[in-house]
Amino acid sequence: MSRSNRARVWPCAGALLLLVSSVAFAQAPAAFLLESPRSGRGIDCLGPNAIPCYRGVYTLGGARIDVVFTLSPIAEASTWKPAGCGETRLLAVPAIDSASGPILFYAHGEDWSLFVAFPPGYPDACAFASRIVERFDYFFGLTGGNPLYSFPGVVDLD
Repeated sequence: MSRSNRARVWPCAGALLLLVSSVAFAQAPAAFLLESPRSGRGIDCLGPNAIPCYRGVYTLGGARIDVVFTLSPIAEASTWKPAGCGETRLLAVPAIDSASGPILFYAHGEDWSLFVAFPPGYPDACAFASRIVERFDYFFGLTGGNPLYSFPGVVDLD
């Protein structure tokens, strides 16, 4: 193969490799942090309250998913039932109005808690909620307990 032909083949091979890898990556569903976490007070699904919290918003397949983190102890209500999400102990929190979708709750002992609120009709809340708990726990430990840097930018569901 001549030098000029090699010069044409390698960029094409590189472009093909990039295309194949991007198609493979596109196959794996992932949620992206749409709005940076912000501090606030009040966790909506608990009714009127002033609980300090941090909120992040994710997008997954066009759906908006709200994730709320708090260091405040949250007492589990008797109306919260196991969500049946495998190894991750998630509880289903009843919606406060008919326009709400599924809300799942996770308590990391008495250290911190997450609420994950999905739009109505969301098909598999367990998959995202289980994965965000896992990733949040990892980043929370990695950042020395800083909630602003604990919300992962990308949550892969693979």
